[in-house]
Amino acid sequence: MMKDGADSNRRNCAQEGLHCKRKRALAGLAVFTALALGIAGCGTKATGPASGGSAGGNTGGTVKIGWIGGLTGPLSEFVLDSKEGADFAKDEINQKGGVLGKKIELIYADTQMDPQKAREAVQRYISSDKVVAIDGDYYSPNTLAIIPLIEQSKMPIASPNSNADEVTSQGAKYIVRVAASSSSNASVPVEYVLSTLHLKTWVVFGGSDGYSKSNANAAEQYLKSHNATLQGTESYDRATTKDFSNLLLKYKERQPDAIFLAGGPADSGLIVKQARGLGIKSQFVSTNSVAKQAVWEIGGDALQGIIMVADFAGIATNYKDFAEKSTIDFIDAFKATHGGKVPSYDNAHGYDTLRIIAQGIRAADSTDGTKVAGAMHKLEYHGALGTLKVQPDGAVVINMYIMKWDKGKMVILSKVAAQ
Repeated sequence: MMKDGADSNRRNCAQEGLHCKRKRALAGLAVFTALALGIAGCGTKATGPASGGSAGGNTGGTVKIGWIGGLTGPLSEFVLDSKEGADFAKDEINQKGGVLGKKIELIYADTQMDPQKAREAVQRYISSDKVVAIDGDYYSPNTLAIIPLIEQSKMPIASPNSNADEVTSQGAKYIVRVAASSSSNASVPVEYVLSTLHLKTWVVFGGSDGYSKSNANAAEQYLKSHNATLQGTESYDRATTKDFSNLLLKYKERQPDAIFLAGGPADSGLIVKQARGLGIKSQFVSTNSVAKQAVWEIGGDALQGIIMVADFAGIATNYKDFAEKSTIDFIDAFKATHGGKVPSYDNAHGYDTLRIIAQGIRAADSTDGTKVAGAMHKLEYHGALGTLKVQPDGAVVINMYIMKWDKGKMVILSKVAAQ
C-alpha cells in the first residue's frame, strides 16, 4: 500500500477517475491479485529552507506537499482511503487558516506499489515540484526505497501505514511513521490470546515478503519467550498463492490451539476460509491486516471470532466505549462531510499523517526540512487515532485495540494503553 502519491479527492479529473475505480479495486483484492506484494498557522512568516523542501514549495500563497501512494494496482482500495483522509485533513486545515498563513497544496503521484516509481516520484518532487514535505508512502518496501533520497535531500516525510520495523529502526532522521510497527501489531494480539485464552500450541502463516516476515518474526519471538509451542511456520508467495490447502493439511490432524496470520488482507481471508472448510478449528489471531471490511468479503462467516488488533478504534461498532474524544470528534466530522460514511482505518491514518506534517511545520515556524523533521520527531498529537507521541526514531507510541470479528462487524475486546 504505498507508492508515490495519490488520494481519493474528486477535485481533479485524474483523481476522480481513480476514485470511481474503488469498487473495482476491492473486487481485485477479492480475487487476490490485489496482493501482489513481494509482499502529518501559528507562524506568520515562512522561511525558505536551507535544506529539505525549497523556497519554491512555499511560494504563490501555498505550502506545497507531495503525496505518494499506489492509487492503482494492488491494494489501491486502501490507498485511496488513505488519500481521502489526507484530502479531508487538507480541507480542514485550509478552512482554519492553513499553515504559516498559507494554504496547503497537495500534489499527487501514483506509484502503483512499485518502489522504482516511488523513487522517481520523490526525485521529481524534490528537483522539479519543490515540495516542502512528503506524505507517503503507504507500502513499506516503497518507503524503504525512498528513505535514502529523503535523508540525502533532508526532506521531511510522514508515512500513514508503512508498518515494517526497518522503516524506523535504521537511523533515518527525516521520517515519521503514523502507525504501529509490525512488531507491535504482532506481539500485542499474541500476548492477549496467551494471557486470556491460555492457548499453548501455535502455527504461523505468512508471506515471503518483508511485511509478513516482520510480523511472523515478532510473533515467533513472543511465543518462544513465553513458553508456547510452535508447531511450524509456513511461508508462501502472496502475489500468486490462492490455494493454501496443502499447507493447512499438515496441521489438520494436529489441530493447533491457534494459528497466527502474519500476511496481508486477501491471503489471510483465504487461509481462514479454506481452513474452516478443511475442518481446522484453531483460534485464528492476526494483525491489523485483517481489521478491514474487505477481508470479511473474502472470508465471510469463516472469520467469525478471529482476534486481531488495530490502532484506530473507530472501525469497531463499540468504539465509543473505548475511544478518546479526538477520535470521536474525527468520526463525527468525517461522517458529516462524507454523506454519513463511517471512516476506515486508512481514512484515519491518512488524515492524521497530513495533520502531523502540518503541526510539524507550525511547530518549526518554518518550511526548512531539518527544522520541520526535528519538530515532527518531538510531537505529541491528538487526532483520529487518539493521542500519539512521536519518538526520536520516528516511530510512534499509540494506543492499540484488541478486536474480533462478530457477524461481519468488528468489536473491541480490550484497549492496550500506549507504553
